[in-house]
Formats: sequence, C-alpha cells, structure tokens
Amino acid sequence: MKKKNLAVGGLAVTALVAAMSLTACSAENGVDGKDGVAGIDGKDGVSCSAKALEDASGYTLTCGDKEIGKILNGNDGIEGKAGASCSAAPNADTTGYVISCDGKEVGLIKNGVDGKDGASCSATPLDDETGFTLTCGEDEIGVIKNGTAGTSCSAAPNADATGYVLTCGGVEVGTILNGKDGDDGTSCSAVENVTKTGYTLSCNDENVGTILHGTNGDDCVAEALKDGSGVMITCGEGEGVKLTNGKSVTCEATDYSGADGTGYTITCGDEAPFTILNGAKGDKGEKGENAKTIYTMAMMNGGRVTHEYIVDPTTKKLVVGTVAEADKGVGNFVTWDGAKAAASGDYQIKTGKGKPEYEPGWWFSYGEGDGGKSSVTWPVDVGNPFSDDAKDPVIDICGGLCGTYVLDQGDWDYEPLVGVGFNVAGETKVGTKGVLQSADVTDWKGICVALAASGTEGVHAYVELSPQGEKTLTEYDNPLFKFSAKSSAIINMPWTAFEAEGWSGNGATAEDVVKILTQIKFVFRGETGEAGYFNIQKIGMYGRCGDVVNPYEGIPQYEFVAGTNIIKPFTASSDDKSSEFKTWRGVDGQSKFPNGEGWMFFYTDKNEDDPEIAAANKSDFIFPVSYEADHNFVKSHVEACDGICGTLQLKASETGVSHGRYAGLYTNVREDTDKGSDLSGIKGLCLTYTLKGDVDHVHLRIDPVDEKNTTGYNYHRKALPQAETPITLNVPWSEFKQDSTKDGDGNIWGVEKSIDYVVKQSASIQVFFGGDAGQTADFNIMQLGAYGNCQ
Repeated sequence: MKKKNLAVGGLAVTALVAAMSLTACSAENGVDGKDGVAGIDGKDGVSCSAKALEDASGYTLTCGDKEIGKILNGNDGIEGKAGASCSAAPNADTTGYVISCDGKEVGLIKNGVDGKDGASCSATPLDDETGFTLTCGEDEIGVIKNGTAGTSCSAAPNADATGYVLTCGGVEVGTILNGKDGDDGTSCSAVENVTKTGYTLSCNDENVGTILHGTNGDDCVAEALKDGSGVMITCGEGEGVKLTNGKSVTCEATDYSGADGTGYTITCGDEAPFTILNGAKGDKGEKGENAKTIYTMAMMNGGRVTHEYIVDPTTKKLVVGTVAEADKGVGNFVTWDGAKAAASGDYQIKTGKGKPEYEPGWWFSYGEGDGGKSSVTWPVDVGNPFSDDAKDPVIDICGGLCGTYVLDQGDWDYEPLVGVGFNVAGETKVGTKGVLQSADVTDWKGICVALAASGTEGVHAYVELSPQGEKTLTEYDNPLFKFSAKSSAIINMPWTAFEAEGWSGNGATAEDVVKILTQIKFVFRGETGEAGYFNIQKIGMYGRCGDVVNPYEGIPQYEFVAGTNIIKPFTASSDDKSSEFKTWRGVDGQSKFPNGEGWMFFYTDKNEDDPEIAAANKSDFIFPVSYEADHNFVKSHVEACDGICGTLQLKASETGVSHGRYAGLYTNVREDTDKGSDLSGIKGLCLTYTLKGDVDHVHLRIDPVDEKNTTGYNYHRKALPQAETPITLNVPWSEFKQDSTKDGDGNIWGVEKSIDYVVKQSASIQVFFGGDAGQTADFNIMQLGAYGNCQ
C-alpha cells in the first residue's frame, strides 16, 4: 500500500491575522496613572489634505507642500456571515456595563479611571544641524539624525503588461509582477488547552503551536571583580558564580611514533607538551539482548477497570462474570477503595482482624534482598510524618497503589522479583523485632481485586498467601493465584483457586493457610530486564469489589466550532445515533474494525515504496508488544491498553533527511480493500483518545479507494488537539478538508474532490503524524465510531 507524507503548508498572512485575532479587552478597572511632567507647547503641525485621483481609483495625500503618497481604493471583501445582535446595559452597581449577545450574558466591561495628564514632547535642532534632540517633559529621551538624500525611483509597465519595471537613479533595479488573487484567509484563534497549562494557537485549520504559561525568573546582576580579573554573576538569592577572564592559547598536534606506540604530541602555548597514544583494537563485543520496554503511565489507559471475572470451577480459567450474592465472602473486612482513601485521607486497609494497636492493613513493598537489585519506582516520594515508607502520597496521586518496576537479579541466586502487600492482622514487637500476627479468614471465601497492570512478555504476576510459620509450614512454597500481568479488571479469586507450585513437597493447601494467614502479597517475577506497571485500586472479600466502572464514564465530549480548531462541549442527539455503523471500543479487546471486519495497521516512513529510501528511514513506534514493520495490530496489544497505545519517535534518515518524517495508525473500513464503503449514511466520525507530544501535525483522516487517482494523495483531514487526559471528539464530514495550498495556476496540489464524493467510496480511516526528526508523541486510541456514537 502506498503511503505519502502530507506536509502542511501555511500562508504567510496567517501570522498577521493571528496577531489581530488575539487582541483582547480587559474587563477590570484601570489603575490610576502617575502624574506626568508638565509638557511645553508643541510646534504647529503641517496641514494635510487628500485629493481624488482623476480615474477615481483613490486619493493623493499632500502634507504642507509635499505629495507623500497615494491611497488606492480596496477591493470589496467577501460578504460576512450575519453576526449575533449584542447590547450593553449598566450593571447593578453602575460600575460598568453587562454585554449580552443573542440573549446570553457574555461579559462585563467596567468603567475605567481617568488617567493623569501626560507630558508634552518637543524636538530641538542639534548645534551642528545634523538632527534633533527629543525631549518629553524634562527628560531627554533620544536623538534623531537627519537622513541622507535618497535616490528618486519610478515604476513603468513592462512590455507584456504583466507587471512594472522599477528604476532608481536611472538604473533598472528589478521587475515586480502582478500578483494573483489569493484565497480568502482564515482567522486565527487561541483556545486554552485541556490541561490548562497554556493556549493552543490555530491558523488556517492547523494547530500552529502552544504558548505555555511562563514563570517569573530571578533577576541577575553582574559586578566586576575588584582585581579586574573577571565578573561575579548573582541571580536572585542564590550564590554568585565567578567568571574569570580567559587567556588565548594556541595548541598544535604533531605526529608521534615511539617504542610505546603511535599517536600525537600536543603543545599548547608555554605548557609542556604531552603525548596521546592511539588505543589498541578492542575485542569483538558479545551479541546484546533485545531491549525490554518499560511502560510509562502515559501509555496506560488511566487505570480504568473495564471487566469483572470469576474462576470457572471446571477449567480453572478466568471468565467474564460476577459472584452470586449467596457465594460472596462474609466478615468485617471493609473493601478498600484507593480513590475513597485518597479523598478521605484514611489509607489503612480495614481487614477487621487483629487488634488496632497491631496496626494491620498498611501497604508495604519489598524486593529479593541478599544482592538482588530489582526495584519499584513510585510516581512521587513516599513517606508521611509517622513513617518514611508510608504509601499515602502514592495513593493520593493514583487513586490506588501504583508504580513501575524493573527486575534485576544482581547477585541474587534465584529468579528476581518485586512485591507489595499488607499484614492481615498486624504485628507485635518482641524487643526490636516484629512478630506477624495471624487470623482465620476462611469466611472471606477468597478475595477480590480491582487493578490495572501491564508488563513485558516475560513477567509473571501472582497473588500470594503467606501463613504464620511459613519457613517450616510451607518452606515459602505458598499458595498462589496467577493473573495476567496485562490486566484491567475486577478479579474474584476463591481460596480454592490458590495453589502452591509444589517444589517444596510439603503439601500445604490454601485451606490450611487461610486459617493462619498473616499477609496477602502481589508478586511480579521474571528474568533480568523484564519490567511493568501496576495500580491496585480495590481489594476486599470474595465478590465484594463492587460494580465494573464504565470505562468511558466522565470522559468529556467535544466538537469543533465550525471552520475553526476551537472545540466546545458536545451532546449527542437522537438523530446522531447509528445502528448500521458500529463503534470500535478498545475495552472489547478486538483488533479488527467491527464494520466489515477491516484490519487495523500501522506504518512509518520506513514503508516507502522505494526500497533504498525505505531502508534509510528510521522513524518508529514503541508498542507494548513486538511487531514486524507494517503489521496489523494484535489482540494482546489492544487488551494491554484498552485501545491502541504507544509512543511515536520521528527520526532522521541515514542520508540525513530530517524534514517530512511521518507515520500513521489506520483501519481498513472493510476487509476487502479493493472495494470502498459508502459512509454517507453517518454524519462524520467520533474519536476517543489521548495525545501528548510535539509532532507538528496530527490529523484524523479519511482515505478513498484508488487514492492516487481520486485525490492525488491530497487527503481530507482534520487536525487533532492535544489531550493529556482522555477526550472524545466528534468531527462532522464538513470539517474534513484537503490541503488548500495552490500552485501558480491557482489549483490545489493533487486532485480536488469534495468530501461527499470521498465518503461514498471510503477505504480507510487514519490518525496521521507528520513532522521533523526528534519529535515524539504518546497516544492511546480508545474509541472510533460514527459522529455522536462514542460513549
């Protein structure tokens, strides 16, 4: 399949339009200005007049006795759309006016305070008559020098009447050709970004950049050192930095050959020369292992629990389902909810076991010990006033216990691991040593856990039950429940599903262990280099973790203000609903588009048709699973992200090309790609996603069948705004536009087609990235469907 890079051109005039459109009015009372210095009387000005040209095409401006220029009549502008009727009425305390448009109150303009009289300015000739001194009030503000006499210039039509020949001082200096009428410009706008850290600027239907809120820096002062050897730089309250004057030294390198080898003798100024020898050829390095991907929280689905599972008693495998009321655990264990703990400030797990002074239910973490180097990285520093290891700050940030881990065996003799857990009944102190207390938790019938997790292919994840006296009772071969390291679910684990691995041969069962249970732990094991992420959101008795959370609940819905890149809140109507076009939802774990079973793929600039160019290009995606280039997505990827998530890295080619780098994610609308699909029955598309990065252009795009002859690769697309947290964007077909850049003949590049024509023979839907080497983007595509049909 041929993929073309779509660089987006901009019009030079957009900068001026952007500057004009970003002017704002203050709605606050002005501050009284300081009294100005009394000015002296200004000199009489020169009278100016305007006289109509004979052909009525404009006016000649004359000031004094000098003709200073001509003003030509402008062309009629395009008739604007009817604006909203607005009015102003005094506010209640008569301190200003309330502005209303179309019956809606849009703002308040308060009365300003009169400023003080300003200072009058004057110009006094210099003694040598070479210019003037400018004085405002009593302050001399500068000198203006007389300019030198310029050369007289004229313009005359050229021979073919296509422009004018410019002549200055009798010398022909160039030709100005008549310009072609330009397209109607598009105004620019600034809209606060989703994270409220600044404003996204849009001009000509393109995101042109983001202005972030700045922070005030410290003033710096430079003072000369008393001995004249340099300066001292001091910024704010910090310590100063001494910069001493340098010396100019010239160094020379000459070839060296001696008994100790060959190299170079280096001589710098008056310093003694020294020799650098060539190094010996190193041994051939060993073949390295493939790097493991450590997943950042930006690549996760935000920890949203999307399914609930139970254990099938026959197959012992997890299946979608809920626990019957009669089968749920009983006891005083109050289900721990990380989000509620963060909101209330009460972080302890209330197990209902052990005495309060034994302090059960506090989260802890651990590694191998004895030389192992595995570690857990928390998103914030842990600790509170009572314990340096308290996980309260982590729970505040994550609404659960979350972190990333990297496994490293180090000098440990066994498989590396990390773990987190809590004491069921607490512990007592015997001297300085803690002694774990146990409890009979048989009536809990098991446990339930709500969690989100992801990890590399070699990670093994378990819930472990630790009994009192495990050193002798189980020899640490404790009952385990294995779950996928790539999970986003409520998992109900009955005690009967916990089994020891059996390597100790002691025969201890879960039924025995839960009668003297001391700890419940979450363990992540694997080889050195394996890594992952976890967020434990809830834990309680069997069947007691509550309902599955709607994965898209609370995600805001937006649409564009027509013809702009400004988004506004959106509410779907009954007319928007589509029964014939199904929404693809990442939480369903499907790697095929539900409409026509089209495959979902990715590509980069490494997939160019020319083999030599393709081999030189280096842009790449980082995904939770490994792929060959230009591959269709697989189910395990979608399940790991509840969508299609990853990181894009645009890279320069081996031949040094750094501009025009590109990549894309796309789905064929139907499995048979030779036949188009008629999408005119829906109003447009909806997309739920996250997007963070600095890639120049990110577009939602619709591609037709036979793209070469249909649009000439000039696709219909709409720029996507950044969204660090999930949003749903609804884009009608009318917002999908081709690149409108025109050539010298007034034609757009490619083949101009209407969007109505394209949607009737649609082949694929894409998210396209285009920019320069070094730019990156983190993303997660979570839903794709018809306009108004994303949940």
